[in-house]
Amino acid sequence: MKNIKFFLNERLRSVIYIAILLLLILLSFVFSITYGLVYGKDKAGNLLFTNDLLSSGSNDNLCIQIGVIIFLVPLIFKLARFKKKIQISDCIVFFILWLLQFFFLITIEAGSIIKTILYSYNFALLIWIIIFLVSFAFNFFNLFVLIKNRS
Repeated sequence: MKNIKFFLNERLRSVIYIAILLLLILLSFVFSITYGLVYGKDKAGNLLFTNDLLSSGSNDNLCIQIGVIIFLVPLIFKLARFKKKIQISDCIVFFILWLLQFFFLITIEAGSIIKTILYSYNFALLIWIIIFLVSFAFNFFNLFVLIKNRS
């Protein structure tokens, strides 16, 4: 029970929330520096990147790079109100932005997140995906705590 009370600490949850947002922004930026998403290999075994495509698949990298802008919004709001507690409205805004980022992820046409991680060893993308999923769970936990404390 003592461990759960530790995570119910408002200040700790605020710091974790800011750290998650910073990591998502930083890793989205780091991904933009890499070659981008892989969509396969040629006959010689060379990796084929979506940046090299002349079709609409060449903008697939933008679907992850846009995370810099998407997650900058809640970070600015949280930093502006750092001393205030996380509110239900913060969680709802984060969920909406998370769903927007998820929508961008499912619109990837040619590139493959799995092939990019496995073939090009893009650890920035791997960590980004893990943090992205953890952020959903963390925000859901925040919402649960806020609703529980309200009643």
